[in-house]
Amino acid sequence: MKKIALLFIALSFLSLKKKEVAAVQQSKSILYADLICLGKMSSIDSTGFWIAVEKEVANETPNKKLLATKKLFVSYKNSKNNYRGTQMPLKDASYIFTLKYDATTKKIIPFYYAVGVIVDTKESIGCYAVGHSKYEKVSIENFIKGIDLLRKCYPKSGLYGSELIKSKVTAKELDAAKKSNVAAKLWIEEIEQMNDYYTKMRK
Repeated sequence: MKKIALLFIALSFLSLKKKEVAAVQQSKSILYADLICLGKMSSIDSTGFWIAVEKEVANETPNKKLLATKKLFVSYKNSKNNYRGTQMPLKDASYIFTLKYDATTKKIIPFYYAVGVIVDTKESIGCYAVGHSKYEKVSIENFIKGIDLLRKCYPKSGLYGSELIKSKVTAKELDAAKKSNVAAKLWIEEIEQMNDYYTKMRK
């Protein structure tokens, strides 16, 4: 069952760039997103879908009251791309949505084919935090705490490219974040491993 869930998560994070398909790391999608919230898809039409927002997690859009109504419209289109092929969230399933703000159209959009992380509510409330070849099921509260910790530890990141993501905090604070939250530990260790890989590549 866990393998099936992990496969679903991996597929839900597939991203399309021209003809190239690449998996979007959870850590990068969290750092790349402009808007993160917990919610469910409530309706859908030919232009996009509506989210019934349960909890705001992060909002780096110009509109700080965007989620005040507890409703959010996610458009299929932005100024450069047509997102009609975006994998749709499942009806009546909870997600941690990781979304982008398009400054030109002032619309909230999914990036490439990713909409977020599905929340498992069948056995216990929680979702899978996925790191570098490791994953762990954590409560939704700890998953959200992990997101907050990760975004406090690292700056906004690009989604693609062999970039070094330098920490905004000290090594001691990074270590404390890893010890305090399993999800943050997986994501921070993934970034550290990737940073180490890119550093060795450049030598």
